[in-house]
Amino acid sequence: MKDLRTLRQITLAVGLLWLNGVTSWAEADPQDLLSTLQQKDREQLSLSPAGFTVSFVMETEASLLGPDQGRMVHDCTAAWTADSRALKGRCHYDHPPRYREDAGSVDYDPEGNLILWRTVEVYAISTPQRNEALHLSEMWLVGPDGEIRETVNHSTLYHYSIGSSEGTYQLDQLRSATGRGFASRIESITEVDSSSSNLLKVLANGSHGGFEGQWDLLIDSDADYLVRQARFTIKGGARPLVEISNSGTVEVPDLKIAEYGVIRGGIYETTFTVTALSSTGASDVFNEIIARLEKPLPSGAVISDYRGGLPPVQTDVE
Repeated sequence: MKDLRTLRQITLAVGLLWLNGVTSWAEADPQDLLSTLQQKDREQLSLSPAGFTVSFVMETEASLLGPDQGRMVHDCTAAWTADSRALKGRCHYDHPPRYREDAGSVDYDPEGNLILWRTVEVYAISTPQRNEALHLSEMWLVGPDGEIRETVNHSTLYHYSIGSSEGTYQLDQLRSATGRGFASRIESITEVDSSSSNLLKVLANGSHGGFEGQWDLLIDSDADYLVRQARFTIKGGARPLVEISNSGTVEVPDLKIAEYGVIRGGIYETTFTVTALSSTGASDVFNEIIARLEKPLPSGAVISDYRGGLPPVQTDVE
């Protein structure tokens, strides 16, 4: 895996292309470009009858409490076919949790210890028949003196409605970070600058996370129309809600994606590095994850069922 400094340098280079690679507006057909993006997104999900597998490293904040809690490195392997997908992963952290006084009343026990949860392993699957995710976690109790009072293992099995992507959201993030999956968020392309030999600068009306607004895209026609940079700004907003950039390519027959990607939202940054890509082995990944999900849950585990909406139905395992 290339180090994060190299990734940032590559991302900066893509940003310079965004600023300097396109200088004037030239004629191009917006609807044709949108149709091309839709086609590329469909092909990514359906071209290989046996499905695709990908291994990647996802690095992000260890906790929403802030950067002082360190970074989480999530080593993932995922597989997908036209109508199903599965993911497994192990999480590592650069240092133990740290005490802080302003985490909110729900994050402390009666003795004043800070309560922090950290995911250790994830197994998730979404098919036309089942949609569930198993999270193996650790609950940490950190005293005001910074000492670790206790670490407790915990298991939670989540059930989701068929078709929901909640349990495998990491795949959606990977897809965006590596240049695909934008067509479904675009309502209409309003402007296309095709004056550069391979970089298309695009303005589009669309949505993200339930908000309406504008997408600013940089599309690389020489890299199978990967979206190399994307910025989404809420209608009337002054700053982008989310910024995405990527570089490099990894490819197998019928599939090309970016090798490195970054998603930024506010003060949070998530990086992705693709370490392997294959058009074989999907069934092995699915079978391994199904076998893990079908193991009995330990005593004290929780089953959280979202199939009936919010709030979920919670069941404790005896």
